[in-house]
Amino acid sequence: MKILACQISADGVITRRDMEAHQDRVAQVIRSACETQTVDLIFLPELSAIEYSVRAFENLATLSSPTDGWACVAMAELASELSTPICFGMPRVENDKYHISQIVIGPDGKLVTDYDKLHIAQFGDAYEKQYFSPGNSVSVFGLNDFRFGLVICYDMRFGDYISTLVRNHQLDAMLHPVAFSTDGSFASWRSFVCTRALENQIYWLSLNRAGLGWGQSVFCPPWFEDESEVVQLGENESLRVIELDKAKLHSAVEKYPIKKDRRSDYVELSGDFMTSKSS
Repeated sequence: MKILACQISADGVITRRDMEAHQDRVAQVIRSACETQTVDLIFLPELSAIEYSVRAFENLATLSSPTDGWACVAMAELASELSTPICFGMPRVENDKYHISQIVIGPDGKLVTDYDKLHIAQFGDAYEKQYFSPGNSVSVFGLNDFRFGLVICYDMRFGDYISTLVRNHQLDAMLHPVAFSTDGSFASWRSFVCTRALENQIYWLSLNRAGLGWGQSVFCPPWFEDESEVVQLGENESLRVIELDKAKLHSAVEKYPIKKDRRSDYVELSGDFMTSKSS
């Protein structure tokens, strides 16, 4: 299975007019990429439709739309034109609340699923809590015999959530759109990606936006024995085809039986706990 991961820039996209022009530009970039190759899914980053900034968030009233609004309609037309599913990020509005959402449109232009970021970040260069509301549901979908999960950026940090999602829905791969700038959380990003992929034995595709202080998207297989198997991009705008292989998933589980050896009684285990006395 082939995924076209689009590490694109959205610098300067802070008004509705900017957003429309940006959407047209991105559509043309994707069209050009698909002229020479066939892919099974087109994947874009967190809030790929706008700049990730306070000055854009201040304009959410005009930048946001529902799943049947103009932004989704434009992407639906592109998905239909290319006969290829598209997974993209946008600010979504529902009941006067704004959400950081990832939308999946099918090759027929119809909505497959949408996911609202569960964990809203408020540290470093992230200023989300005064603008966005958290979601309250998970999102998974099937494509070409693969089961995909969707999580967004900060969601990755919560290992119990990720392991539950993978286990309950028997996922093969996680799509992880992000907006990671080079603040204090950036250095640990790759480590988290590799850990989540290996401990759950799934493909993990962590896709960032492009630009100075952004980029460096990370794509990790369900297991690797050589660092070169982990793909990492630079800062510049880049479109990369990432291939997923069911045989590699099966091999990882058979060779390293982490899933089989994981116990279900961890919370029930007892032990002796000693408290040292200070002299």
